[in-house]
Amino acid sequence: MTLLIWTLLACAPKTVEPPAAAEELSPPGPDTPLPRTPDLVEGTLDNGLRYFIRANGEPEARAHLRLVVEAGSAYEDDDQLGLAHILEHMAFNGSEHFAEDELVATLESLGMEFGAHTNAYTGTDQTVYMLTLPTDDPAILDTAFTVLEDWSHALTLDGEAIDRERGVVVEEWRRTRGVRGRMMDATWSHFWEGSRYADRLPIGTLESLEGFEHDALRRFYEDWYRPDKMAIVAVGDFEPADIQARIEETFAELSPPESPRPDPDLSVPESTDRVIVFTDPEMRRTGVEVATLLAQPEDPTWGGYEQSLVLGITLGALNQRYQALALAPEPPFLGAGAGHSRLTPGVVAEMASVGTRDDRVLEGLDALLVELERLRRHGLTQAELDSHRDQILSFYEGLHNEQSHTDSGRLADELVRVATTGESIPGIEHEYRIVLQLLPALTLEDVNARAATFLAPGTRHVEVVMPAYEGLLPPTEDQIRALLADVGDREIAPPMVEVLDFPLVDPEPEPGSITSRRQLDELGVTIWTLSNGAEVWLKPTDFKDDEVLFSAWSPGGRGTVSDADYLPASSALGIQRRSGLGEWDSATLGRRLNGVRAGVSAKMSRTDEGLRGSASPEDLETLLQLTWLTLTAPRFDDHALEGWRQAKQASIQNRANDPDAVFADAYDALMWNDNLRFTAWTEEQLGQLDLEASRAFYAERFGNAADFTFFFVGSFDPAQLEPLVARYLASLPATAEREEPGDDGVRRPEGALDTTVRAGLEPKARLRWRFHGPFEMNPDNRVVLYALRDVIEVLLREELREDLGGVYSVSVKASSSLYPVEEYTLTVEFRCDPDRLQELEEATAGVLRRIQEEGIEASYVEAEQEKNRRTMETEHVSNAYWSSALRNGVRRGEDPADVIF
Repeated sequence: MTLLIWTLLACAPKTVEPPAAAEELSPPGPDTPLPRTPDLVEGTLDNGLRYFIRANGEPEARAHLRLVVEAGSAYEDDDQLGLAHILEHMAFNGSEHFAEDELVATLESLGMEFGAHTNAYTGTDQTVYMLTLPTDDPAILDTAFTVLEDWSHALTLDGEAIDRERGVVVEEWRRTRGVRGRMMDATWSHFWEGSRYADRLPIGTLESLEGFEHDALRRFYEDWYRPDKMAIVAVGDFEPADIQARIEETFAELSPPESPRPDPDLSVPESTDRVIVFTDPEMRRTGVEVATLLAQPEDPTWGGYEQSLVLGITLGALNQRYQALALAPEPPFLGAGAGHSRLTPGVVAEMASVGTRDDRVLEGLDALLVELERLRRHGLTQAELDSHRDQILSFYEGLHNEQSHTDSGRLADELVRVATTGESIPGIEHEYRIVLQLLPALTLEDVNARAATFLAPGTRHVEVVMPAYEGLLPPTEDQIRALLADVGDREIAPPMVEVLDFPLVDPEPEPGSITSRRQLDELGVTIWTLSNGAEVWLKPTDFKDDEVLFSAWSPGGRGTVSDADYLPASSALGIQRRSGLGEWDSATLGRRLNGVRAGVSAKMSRTDEGLRGSASPEDLETLLQLTWLTLTAPRFDDHALEGWRQAKQASIQNRANDPDAVFADAYDALMWNDNLRFTAWTEEQLGQLDLEASRAFYAERFGNAADFTFFFVGSFDPAQLEPLVARYLASLPATAEREEPGDDGVRRPEGALDTTVRAGLEPKARLRWRFHGPFEMNPDNRVVLYALRDVIEVLLREELREDLGGVYSVSVKASSSLYPVEEYTLTVEFRCDPDRLQELEEATAGVLRRIQEEGIEASYVEAEQEKNRRTMETEHVSNAYWSSALRNGVRRGEDPADVIF
């Protein structure tokens, strides 16, 4: 598995004993290879093709198949820029067993959705094709292996089909244009300077995409799609022996070339201090990234694993320091973070980045660098080591507890990394034991030795990206280099970090009681009514062993306030999150909860308010304590308001220069008649924030537990949860008042409206159509609406992408609402060449008109029915599905048995 998951370190400090049944693993020398998971079936055919097979029953009757080709854009010749990616597209456009338009339609008829279950991606070093399919029908597996076989060596690569797909990929390239594309043009080559990667962006260049010769594409296929450069990955609910036999039967006859082309030189020169400053009039935010490229292949040894744990601890501590600075009363930046990432099989990057105000770039970079220098000189404190070591330990405990419910897609992605980078795969049973043995032995000296090398001086690539407008002076390269040198010469104090361990709720509230109970046996749901009038819905499940999802719903929302009070109301939740809970500001509370696998946050919409959270079963009391604090003791601090104001100002001050933001604002103005509640914030409005008004609104919305309904779904015992619910939920203050969902009185205008927006420097067009109207809210109508959405998307994809080659993708979205009025919305959106906008708009109208006049062909309806049937097979065994379904059922006032979205 991936050894560094620093962004996911959120686990509780504890001492964990290894499972008694597990085989003891004695740590050998650091160069000893890690053990291989015993349930992995792997091998290599005589022609060089490798395979990795793993049986896994989550989800049931499903398999994830991958064809991994170890060649991407870095393998392209000068006349092939972007062709690795185009070849990936062509895999869906004609092969020996599937005519040009047949493959996707065939897979969709089997219940496999294009994009979700049938997809591919191209990187610099590999191209990966993906299928997710049912395994309860051997004929579907037969079809899937025929697809894999065709992808591997039997694409037709017809010239006319290539030219049609050329237009699709040009539109995908067009989507990358704008400020992000210009930034990538400037920074990618600078970042990879001196290596082959510098001019091998996977999307290629417009000149190459429009002008490449067909034979250049065919040459790439012949050179690199060969068995010794391929691997098959299969994970799912199947017999490994059956899959192994299928792989051998399908691929054993592939012939390797007599004289295979050697791989290109993919070495990367040693990093040195380099600086680039990129400014653009359409850039909305300012940021700085500091990165170091390291030539470092995977190290699947005990020593390599130990170093990954050391780096995880280091990054956890550094990121917590950055978070505390960002939440300080006078923060030097808007946000900062550090990380470590594998970019290619042989190259990793160490990174730290910071977001700043436009006029405070050097100040933000200075603060970022000071913390790096503090880390380099002084390392971590013992308190930080202990805290973040326990985080990692508990994280792996969670993985171990959930090993029987690990999703096959996650395991398949892991095996792709095994195939392409040589990542270790000991399996969670062994890996958990390895962590239990290595972590306690780590010393402060071990960790600080690694901390001293992170983003070492002299190796730092500094990249500044920021807006360009009159009066704003970007920092110069000389200023940045001077800052890099100066920080190293300063006196920097050691960190002062202590372990925080205080009770979250002290004194504990006097418990209330459960006054009535009822069962919904057909759903496996228990409903408690509490003494304060609140309801609690409980659905214990065995879908996950280490997950409890929590939510709450109450009618009301922002629709209960007048326009005069709207701005403080709409900023209340953001200010509260930055302020903290109870006696503790957000930074202190974050350190206290360092490692706790429980969290909860308040939510708000036009018509209701509520909570969302989750916890491991053993941290349920912490979840409920945080809930109690969120509802009874929210903080509203002046410095949090100012921090929220500055962050908001940074996000809006250059909004008018962003074409997508201009488009969104024009759309909202048309749709909502320039109503205050549906327009972007302005700098003038930021001056109207009112801390006390925000506090009062929050207290009004969350202060009455009587009209709240709480939901628990997951791995818990209601009998063990009962005293916690009595203490922390039944004790919440309440009144007899019961509210209705808020109604702000705002309605969409009647009739057909349209507007045209002209903005941006690039030749790009974007079209959005939205239809809305009355809707009778019931489960049957929702099913029909969402099925219609999906069929329209398929028909538009076939027309606009496959037939006309005019778009990369078409998005069709649908929604239904009960409050404040019953209505549906259906939105069609795509991006394209401005010169083809009218043609594609007319084609879209034609498709919709045909549906109205002629209906939908039976084959599309049947494919949609099969897809929905297959989707429900997996969704019904998901905690997330049941949590949302039960909450939405209560919100709509429908029969709880109708748990359909």
